[in-house]
Amino acid sequence: MIISKLSSKLFFVCLGLFLALFRVYLIPYTTFKALSFMILLVYLFLFGHNKKVLYHSRYALLLAGIIFFTTVYASRNLVGLFNGSLYGLQFFVVFLFTNHMVYKYGIRQCIKNYLQCSLLLTALMDISVLLNMDLDPSHYQNLITYLFGNKFMVAYLHMITLGFLGAYWYIEKNKISLNHKIGYIVYGIFSIFMSGYAKCSTGVIGNFVVLILVIMPLNIKIKDFFRKPGNMFIILLIGNAMLLGGGLILEIPGVKYLIVNILHEDLTLTGRFWIYGQLRDVISSNLWFGHGYNSDTMTKLIGYGNAQNGILQYVLDCGVIGVFIFLLNWFHCLKTAKNTGHIVWPIYGLIYAFIISSLVEVSFKIPFLMALSLLLSIGVSTTEYKSNINMEIREKHSMG
Repeated sequence: MIISKLSSKLFFVCLGLFLALFRVYLIPYTTFKALSFMILLVYLFLFGHNKKVLYHSRYALLLAGIIFFTTVYASRNLVGLFNGSLYGLQFFVVFLFTNHMVYKYGIRQCIKNYLQCSLLLTALMDISVLLNMDLDPSHYQNLITYLFGNKFMVAYLHMITLGFLGAYWYIEKNKISLNHKIGYIVYGIFSIFMSGYAKCSTGVIGNFVVLILVIMPLNIKIKDFFRKPGNMFIILLIGNAMLLGGGLILEIPGVKYLIVNILHEDLTLTGRFWIYGQLRDVISSNLWFGHGYNSDTMTKLIGYGNAQNGILQYVLDCGVIGVFIFLLNWFHCLKTAKNTGHIVWPIYGLIYAFIISSLVEVSFKIPFLMALSLLLSIGVSTTEYKSNINMEIREKHSMG
């Protein structure tokens, strides 16, 4: 009963974080930003005292700092100061709180509560999609806005839920049982369906990638290859180079067939190559520090949209320095998680899904950071917090 009460309390604490990070479109944007800022400040005050947790979140703090600086530097007004503070808090508190959860309550409890929260938000989002709720009559960027965002957020919520669910089962059983695998496949197919229903081709591919990488019986050597930081960054680099360097990736017959015959998209990727062509001058005008995080630079230039690429968006928003720190934090998370074994393989699958999505969308935002924060925290837990994890395992066996 005590554990149940604790789990319930932690669920609501985690839910508070999720609601501060995922915009609720039922309330005005300015109201949401004010509430989010206050909630994140409270979380920073409550969970920012542990020196170990702060130390292991140091690169996230550096990333939050550059997000704050570039936003303030680009705007140089009070609105920019507030926005920079809010975005910096969002980036840092994700890592701080996840580290705190794993440090104090263990891996299993953290992933369980994150899974519960993502399931709840995903279910509410799906209801809003199926009811065809449109909470933004202006149709900003020609997209329908549901409870927590547009079609891309529908996809990303399903992707992180698939990743968290797979990770929770891996930790519980060290492998997914047959019954779990069947249920997981069913939910994965539903996630793909919901992405398609929301008309998000990127989400269809992203959810498919998570599903396949989690259920496929991959050899340990193959998993080790994909878990290595260097290999992951090489894949990220090759993917971007092949797409941005003349669209070479689209010349691959299988990719071309997927885009044209299955996703029913055109080979210009809905005008993305034209957008990429416009970015050179925009980026070069503020090469080092960018135009500020979450800026509307592309909207002002062409009337809608963004950089349509995860890495390019960071260059546009935060400059070369911001991208370097973003990749540095990412590398730190991967390096720290290298000794976690394969219990967190579903989180790696989730990250690869975001990498693929990022080639044509701005996918490296809060959902992606949540995946990175879990890798970092679980990696730290295998060394720094080992006594805590061993205690968690003993308690679990004593209850069983």
